[in-house]
Amino acid sequence: MMWIIYIALMGAINTWRGRGYVPNSRYYAMALWGLLTGAVVHYLGIFDWQSSALVTLIVVAGSYVWLEQPWGQGFAAYTGVWEPRPNTVHWIENICLKLYPYPGAGLPDPKAYARGTLFMALRGLYIIPLFLGLAVFLGSPFVALLGLVGLMQGPSYGIMRWVTPCSHGHWDCQAAPAEFLTMASFATAIVVAFL
Repeated sequence: MMWIIYIALMGAINTWRGRGYVPNSRYYAMALWGLLTGAVVHYLGIFDWQSSALVTLIVVAGSYVWLEQPWGQGFAAYTGVWEPRPNTVHWIENICLKLYPYPGAGLPDPKAYARGTLFMALRGLYIIPLFLGLAVFLGSPFVALLGLVGLMQGPSYGIMRWVTPCSHGHWDCQAAPAEFLTMASFATAIVVAFL
C-alpha cells in the first residue's frame, strides 16, 4: 500500500510542478521527490537513515538532470502545433525532423503529433542518470535498464491529444494528466528497483 501512495504522491508533485504555481517549483519538486523516496525506503525498513539519505541525493540529482533539459517542441505531442523554439534539445529535434520533416510555418502539419510524441519519448531518457545512480548504489545492473521507462514520457503526453483542452482554450487540462502519468511511470520503475 505504501508503494501505491508513493507513486500517487510522486505523480501529484510532478503535476504541481508543471502548473508553475510557485516560482522555481522544479527545484522544490526535485527535493520533494528525493525526500519522499528516502523516507519511504527508510519507513519500509529497506535502508537505515544514512543509506536512505544517499537514496534521497541520488533521486534529487537524477531528477535535476531530467528537469533541466529544455522541453522544446515536445508539447506538440498533444497540441499538434510544432513551433521551432530556440530553447530545445537539438539532438532530439534533429532526429524528430529527420523522421518527420517539418513542412514549414503556416502549412498543414499532420506529423506534428508523432513528432512531438517522439520528442517527449527521447527527452524522457534524461531520467536514465537517476537509474544509473540507483544501479551503482544497489549494485544491480538491472536497475540501470529501468531507466528506459523514460521512453514512457512520449506516450504519456501523446495520448493527451484526445483529452479536450480546458474551457479557457489552454492546454493545462491536457498537460496535468500527462505530467502525472510521466512521473507515476518513473516512480513505478523506482519501486521495481527496490523490490
